Amino acid sequence: MEKLSPSAWRHTQNNNLREKWEVITGEKNRLEPKVEVRRRGVSASFKFLDDDEGTFALKEEEGKIKLIKSSKEVHLYDLGYRRYCERNQLHPVEEWSFEQEVILKKRPPNNILTFSVEIRGLKCERRGSGYAFYREVELPHLALRNRKKVLKEDILYLNPVIAKDRLGQATEAEVELKNGTLTIKIDKAFLENAAYPISIDPSYTIKTGASEYSTAYTPQRNLARTSDGTLWCVYSRSDGTYEQIYISYSPDGETWTEEQVSSGSGHQYYPSVAVDSQDNVHVVWTGKGWGSNPNYNNIQYRKRTSSGWQAQEAVTDKDSTQYNPAIAIDSQGNVHVVWYGGGWGSNPNYYNIQYRKRTSAGWQAQEALTDKDDKQYDPAIAIDSQDNVHIVWEGGGWGSNPDYYNIQYRKRTSAGWQAQEAVTDKDDDQYYPSIAVDSQDNIHIVWEGWGWGTNTGNANTQYRKRTSSGWQTQEAVTDVNYNQFDQTIAIDSQDNVHVIWTGKGWGSNPDYYNVQYRKRTPSGWQTQEGLTDAAITQQYPSPIWALHPTISGAKTNRPKSGYAFVWMDGTTVKFYKSDDLSWDSKVVKVVSETALLDKNYRPSLIAEDADKCGIVRRLKARNGALLVTPVSEEYVAYDKEVITVGSTAVGFSPDKIKNCKVAYCTLDPDAGAIRYWVDGSTPTSTEGHYVDSGQSITITSPTEISNFKAIRVGSTDGKLHVTYKGKV
Repeated sequence: MEKLSPSAWRHTQNNNLREKWEVITGEKNRLEPKVEVRRRGVSASFKFLDDDEGTFALKEEEGKIKLIKSSKEVHLYDLGYRRYCERNQLHPVEEWSFEQEVILKKRPPNNILTFSVEIRGLKCERRGSGYAFYREVELPHLALRNRKKVLKEDILYLNPVIAKDRLGQATEAEVELKNGTLTIKIDKAFLENAAYPISIDPSYTIKTGASEYSTAYTPQRNLARTSDGTLWCVYSRSDGTYEQIYISYSPDGETWTEEQVSSGSGHQYYPSVAVDSQDNVHVVWTGKGWGSNPNYNNIQYRKRTSSGWQAQEAVTDKDSTQYNPAIAIDSQGNVHVVWYGGGWGSNPNYYNIQYRKRTSAGWQAQEALTDKDDKQYDPAIAIDSQDNVHIVWEGGGWGSNPDYYNIQYRKRTSAGWQAQEAVTDKDDDQYYPSIAVDSQDNIHIVWEGWGWGTNTGNANTQYRKRTSSGWQTQEAVTDVNYNQFDQTIAIDSQDNVHVIWTGKGWGSNPDYYNVQYRKRTPSGWQTQEGLTDAAITQQYPSPIWALHPTISGAKTNRPKSGYAFVWMDGTTVKFYKSDDLSWDSKVVKVVSETALLDKNYRPSLIAEDADKCGIVRRLKARNGALLVTPVSEEYVAYDKEVITVGSTAVGFSPDKIKNCKVAYCTLDPDAGAIRYWVDGSTPTSTEGHYVDSGQSITITSPTEISNFKAIRVGSTDGKLHVTYKGKV
């Protein structure tokens, strides 16, 4: 199982930090790794308490803490501690953090799991979704009429502690500060009925101190991915004077680095992001302070290349408001932007849906999708495998219910815009559609709909699919007597549909909006899952999805399996990824043995169609050139097998690898994760090369093929699909 996000201790001031690892043997020889932080006489220590008996040794390796019992491969808990220092160039603040990663692999004795943190001299209060620990400092020079002026000096911050099991069931831990000891306790009933392993906690913080609308609105995409696996999250927050556009990037979704995109002399809002096949990052948003109409919100665009951010470009410069742009990239790297705005066509006093395309020659003329004497709002965009553009929005003035907002759809082919089609025609309002396209170019739409099912007085999550034969029957994703908002959609490589939204009426905090999830497979809708359960509003989820680009045969922005998204936890931008998230692997067939490096030392390989691909066996850089030894095309597949990887290390079948030169291995997406070695060593559940469900590995050395050994990571066996290739 992959390491999931931790709860984090963040030290908000500069700290003299000291770590101490020690084993304390008590009555039951319990392991208590301790971390101590000291600042101005305030000490905080973290220790993990369990009721397991035995003599343990503590081993520190590459920042990870591993538990080894009597030198055997017995790992009841995986603990990882990391610290990092983050600098923000615009706001120079040095910040130390401790993060604990805990994966509970089996049910603890008596269903009791407690974390104890000793905190002396501090007070605690609920702040946002987490907990702030502070010291009260008197400021005599600010005293008024003999009344003391007291300042809260923040020392520590604890994110909410969420426990989530293998099936996605989650609960928030109970947190209590009493007599200088903070107790974090996982619900006993949850531990008793959970599907192990349990991870604590599955979300990552991207940025605190944003606004509650930073990732609004849901028809737009706020998360994208470059081909090297870097994630890019775009959002708005204040620079101290104006709301501005920022982007944060991360290699793994855990540690994020922020860059400022806009610097307008007015507020900037509602960004959307996309990535092209050259790994350029494209951002659009709406903002004031630009062009010849600085007092109006207009659509802005900016591109980030390997050389950095290029100059901002105006998509519009109108003396009328333009809002909520959404962006998509086609297979040729052209940029497509859709938004709603006034001042166009024969109905300039109404908001209508507008579109503009940017090619290598620059911005093309604006095109109007609608020109109605009724308001049209919130367009969403998707592009299919033939580069047809699909747009949905909400608007009044259509069909047999013109007085209500209904969901509309329109398609742009190489021949131009096709006729508008009604997705809904209800005598009740429908809002905020989100759109995605599957591998067969079928259209999938979700939205917030009123007037459906048995709870017509509430907004519920609705879904509809358009195939080559037309629109299929609408399906209710929810039908509850609480409002459900912010519906979004993503589709994986197997055409499973992932729907994420926020709603009340779920979990232990039914009066708060929390993030919900439901999956649609070929067999139908699966059980709804609650992804957050907090006593603070969770809103504006935005999942990663785009059919383009395709790089070396890999869809870099369409998950192979699973899903990932960002959302607002109060005023904190957060990132979440599912346990089964995986991505296509890039494969390139090398047809020349020498390829020059570009200025960033990246190889420019001469490659053919990925459908005819081989693999690169060896790469070596020398004197500015990349020397490549390609695998011979004489190797052909001669055998296959499926290997079950359990708690005992296994290798390839000896009778199948006698003539093997290349072993292609793919881990079943519905099975567990594994670790492996190819040097003759025996892997453990915590040591060895990690392979997640759905991921692939290729082994090209006969020696490594013979030495291959694998073991499962969690409690679920892995299933390795192996294709053996050799000379005929």
